[in-house]
Amino acid sequence: MENLMMFFTSVPFLFIMNLLFLFIVKVIDNILGTSKTILIQKNKGVLAALSVVISQIIFYKLID
Repeated sequence: MENLMMFFTSVPFLFIMNLLFLFIVKVIDNILGTSKTILIQKNKGVLAALSVVISQIIFYKLID
């Protein structure tokens, strides 16, 4: 049990988890960017703006 706790608190494990989290957030941000482009093409400006707002919130939360 002690070895398992040492593994989950080790620097390489935390580094990998951080990279995995950033990857997932980047995928979500790319989905939002693509949806913005599609929504603009379909003349749905309000939904496109909402997509941009969510993307910006994600960005500012990451750099904070």
